[in-house]
Amino acid sequence: MSTRNPKDRAVISTINKLGWDLLIQFRTNDNAPYSNSTLVSGLSTFSALTMLAGAAVDPKQREMCAKFGAGSLRDLQATYPRMRRMLESDNVFHSANGLVAETQVCLSPQYQDYLRGLKVDANLHFRDLADSVAEINKWISRTTNRRIPSLLTADDLRGSVVALINALIFAAAWAEPFHPRDTVRCAPFYPTTKNGLKATATVDMMYKHGKEVLVYQGERYTAVRLPYHCTPPSE
Repeated sequence: MSTRNPKDRAVISTINKLGWDLLIQFRTNDNAPYSNSTLVSGLSTFSALTMLAGAAVDPKQREMCAKFGAGSLRDLQATYPRMRRMLESDNVFHSANGLVAETQVCLSPQYQDYLRGLKVDANLHFRDLADSVAEINKWISRTTNRRIPSLLTADDLRGSVVALINALIFAAAWAEPFHPRDTVRCAPFYPTTKNGLKATATVDMMYKHGKEVLVYQGERYTAVRLPYHCTPPSE
């Protein structure tokens, strides 16, 4: 995958824009749960939507591909695996992409072929999804190199006969590590609970002193650039 490839460049641009759009949407909705402590991943959302695109029918499928910056489903199916190979080559990203379904569900052969082309595990069948949540979580843990030991609850799957799973871990080291001596123990942190109430917690807070950090001030947010040590997408 290379930014010199127009199709790859279009997909990379889409992922970046998707991440910013999601962040802005969450941060401008003061009534949304966790509105003050939101973590979004454009890449993870793009992965989930890419899996979903293969199940769509025209004209919705064409519209989704156009939104993703891909000319067709075939372009998307070619670009996405290259992106995953590049990202996972440094052991920086660990992802679990799969389709879980109850045994009575029959998936179309075309959709199964599409998912296999994306390197998505589509052979995860269970008698009852909610009752099998422990097994599904074990698969997620194993596939993400035990970085995500538990993701789903039985309530998440109750009433569902099929579900697309996308779990992503980013495990890169800082390009300039924070020094342990600059860590403040038991610093105050102010999360927002599910019901929108303010809360206070104590955490170990990392600090940097005497460093130039790139900052962008938006209307409702502040972005800080803290580079990671990993292979850039252009390589």
